[in-house]
Amino acid sequence: MGGSLWDGGQAWTDALRFTRLPEGPPHETIAPFPFSWCTDMPHTRLRKFNTRDTYPDQSLDNDLCQAVVANGTVYLRGQVGTDFDGNLVGAGDPAAQTDQAMRNVETLLSEAGARLEDIVKITIFITRRQDREPVYRTVGKWLKGVFPVSTGLMVAGLAKEEWLMEIDVIAVIPEED
Repeated sequence: MGGSLWDGGQAWTDALRFTRLPEGPPHETIAPFPFSWCTDMPHTRLRKFNTRDTYPDQSLDNDLCQAVVANGTVYLRGQVGTDFDGNLVGAGDPAAQTDQAMRNVETLLSEAGARLEDIVKITIFITRRQDREPVYRTVGKWLKGVFPVSTGLMVAGLAKEEWLMEIDVIAVIPEED
């Protein structure tokens, strides 16, 4: 990396280079580049939504998004077995729900300028112990040869009762040569 904190920050700026996405839907750049000592970090938010639309049966009003890209790192919202229109895929079927969640992950990463191969960390939440094998087998098919770090958790429930699993993903967009 070279340089130091006292070289005007150029080495750090170079190390934290951010690949910009095109302007416009479904994403929007909300902070300018270049990197400016952690005060104006570039953040791109993809597929913005409000929870009052996602959970109409609950009294919520939170502005969220499906993905955030910050300094070349992609953070995905936890993905479940619903398509982007909110339709559940595979009611009662953990493998089908996981397959849909991974389709969502692939789509969001692509929109963010990343690929499945860029995933560095996953966290899997499952609500029933007997679903561990079908969930992990399905994730394993999607991430064969990727080797991310992984954490798996058993939870009492997710935001909707019909959701059997959720996967949280972090990816790093590789620097161009």
